[in-house]
Amino acid sequence: MPVNRPVILLVHSDAWKAAELRGEFDVWCEGDLDVLTVPSAQFARDVIGKQKEDVDDWLAIVLVEEDLPDTKGEDFLRELHDDYKGTALALLSDRQETGSSPAAIISPSSSNFGCMLDRLFLNWHPPISQVMVSGARNTVQADDLAHFLWLNRVSSKWRNTSGPLTVTVNATKAEIREPTWVQLYEGLGIVPELKHDPYSHDYDLVIIGSGPAGLNAAINAGVNVGLSTLVIERRAPGGNAATSINAIENYLGFPRGVAGRSLPKLAFRQIQEQNLDVDFRLSAEAIAVMRGDGDRYVIKVRDRGDDHSVSAGMVLLACGLNPKKLKLTKPAIPVRGVYYSALPCDQYRERNKRVAIVGGGDSAGQAALLFSRGRASQVLLIAKEGLGDMGRPLRKEVEADERITPFPQHEVAAFTGDEQLTGVRVKKAGDRLRDAADYEVSSAYVLIGGDPDTDWLNDGDVEIDRTRRGFIRTDAYLKPRRGRGSFETSEPGVFAAGDVRVNSNRRVSQAAGQGSAAVASMQRYAAENRHILVYDDSAARIQLDISSLTDDE
Repeated sequence: MPVNRPVILLVHSDAWKAAELRGEFDVWCEGDLDVLTVPSAQFARDVIGKQKEDVDDWLAIVLVEEDLPDTKGEDFLRELHDDYKGTALALLSDRQETGSSPAAIISPSSSNFGCMLDRLFLNWHPPISQVMVSGARNTVQADDLAHFLWLNRVSSKWRNTSGPLTVTVNATKAEIREPTWVQLYEGLGIVPELKHDPYSHDYDLVIIGSGPAGLNAAINAGVNVGLSTLVIERRAPGGNAATSINAIENYLGFPRGVAGRSLPKLAFRQIQEQNLDVDFRLSAEAIAVMRGDGDRYVIKVRDRGDDHSVSAGMVLLACGLNPKKLKLTKPAIPVRGVYYSALPCDQYRERNKRVAIVGGGDSAGQAALLFSRGRASQVLLIAKEGLGDMGRPLRKEVEADERITPFPQHEVAAFTGDEQLTGVRVKKAGDRLRDAADYEVSSAYVLIGGDPDTDWLNDGDVEIDRTRRGFIRTDAYLKPRRGRGSFETSEPGVFAAGDVRVNSNRRVSQAAGQGSAAVASMQRYAAENRHILVYDDSAARIQLDISSLTDDE
């Protein structure tokens, strides 16, 4: 068996249970790792012994059932621990860790199983990891880098030093000092290479935002219409869905659910394998939409500090939401320790610490359970409007958890600490600051929803009809509606999809569906306005010609 990717080795004598677990692993690792199953310790030894490569280079995780046909699971793990120091080891059991086991003990029936696998992967220490990191671990930049490595499942080794944060990509020996996410995406080859110069090519479609709506629209625009497409993203691909704590369970084609962080990687793979004419510019921030020549548009962007123009026949606004900020009585916020998203990898940093969650919706409830299961000593759940917006089953689970202390109808009045957060001041909603109580916490996670990322549209000469809060009105929400295509805004040829659109219910599957449906409207719009497609021999023109011939028949 040639080894091209890291391997999870599952040692389990029950073929049915092994097949079920393998399915769980396949969903969790998203194709980034190979999964091998063997029925006994001896079979596992044979598989390992046949490889010419150093075992620590490729064997990432070994999971073993308690009672194997030929030995005890713990005894076999002890044997592996002695021989392969870099491999992460785990015993599959529902019993509690005792400290005497040579490996982690994880329960396949736990709702936290995926997070346990994350931790195992982070504990894998191959001799040659994908990246080598040097720099201090206790900084904002280090937290940000840890999030990136977790979201993209990049194996790493970290030297805790006093110098500037530096990432070395081992495959290319490229060294990135004080890296941004954009530099890491490019340096690690995660994002497909550009097919065109984005600032000289005339695109058929420009998509602002790469969440589920934008990604699905990009793929459909390439497959169904042949549109030459540029996706502009100023943060990270995947949008808010990429930071989802729980698996997305209502997404077509994933019976066991799909991790939100998987969506951009799967989209990139689909675009590359189908050779679609789709470019991504992750370093660019859209700052205005302007009218261009011949009913086309010009997107003004800021890229690495410089201003540029992008030419577009059509525009899709899929720019999503920005996290809401707290309005504090004392507005100063420490440099480190206050976060506006919670990722599964954060639970390891908060083990045996007290943390605060601000918010009363599902995201706040899921984060509270995440940190409780990750063994935070206490989780303060501070909800100004109470827990009424939280789903009933989730709320019951939160209220029954002994580590979670809800503070309904309370709010954060102030954060304490200068560089590092040291505590929160909590008071009843409507009370004065002097009535607030002080609580020491290591971190605070503010999860109170978001506002549409549309303020930048004010700086262009294209007026897009929006609500007072900034959500974009389309088709049925416009007056008059006549002549509007589905998901078309008040401006012809400009469409909107996903959370930024008025009355969105903020579901991943709905956003993806809107992205696909918007492309169908774009196809009709392009057929009626072919002059917006600059290149006569483009795939889009050819497909439209074929469609018109079919329609005539």
